[in-house]
Amino acid sequence: MTLAKYFNENKLSVPVFLDIAVRLAHILGELHANKIIHKDINPENILISPDGKNLEICYFGIASQLAQETQGVRLNESLKGSLTHISPEQTGRMNRSIDYRSDLYSLGVILYQALCGKLPFEYNDIIELVHAHIARYPVEPRKVDNNIPGILSDIVMKYWPKMRKKDTKAPVA
Repeated sequence: MTLAKYFNENKLSVPVFLDIAVRLAHILGELHANKIIHKDINPENILISPDGKNLEICYFGIASQLAQETQGVRLNESLKGSLTHISPEQTGRMNRSIDYRSDLYSLGVILYQALCGKLPFEYNDIIELVHAHIARYPVEPRKVDNNIPGILSDIVMKYWPKMRKKDTKAPVA
C-alpha cells in the first residue's frame, strides 16, 4: 500500500514514526550516494507493507542525476511533482539549483504529515501553496499536538531551512 494510505489507516506511535523516518532517510541517502535526485518524494510514491516492515520509494518519472540541476525562474511553465510536497527550488520561482536537499525538504513534509496528521501547508489556491513552500514556515508540530515530543518537533522543523546556503545544520539522509 502507499504510505498515504498507511498514514490514513494508522495512528503512528513515536517508535513507528522514528522507524519509518530513519528508513526513509536511509533510502534517500542511498539514492543520493548513487547521484540520483528523486524530485517527487511524497506518500503516494512510497510503498509500505501493511505490517510496516517493508518500505520502498517508487515512481522515478522525474528523477535526475545529482549533478545539480539548475532551475531558472519559469513563471509560465507547469510544475513537476506533487505541489503539497514540492521543495522551494522546484517551484521554478527562485534561482536556486535542485540538489539532494530538494528530496530532504519533501521528506520533511512527509515527516510533518506523519507526526501531525496533516500537511504543513493546506491551501486550495496553487499560488498560495507555492508561496508557502517558498516563504513560510509551518506551525511547529508540538504546537499542533502537545503530545508530540519537543525533540521530534525540533527535528522535523530542521527540514525548513528557507535560506539553505546559510544553513549548515540542515538534516542529511
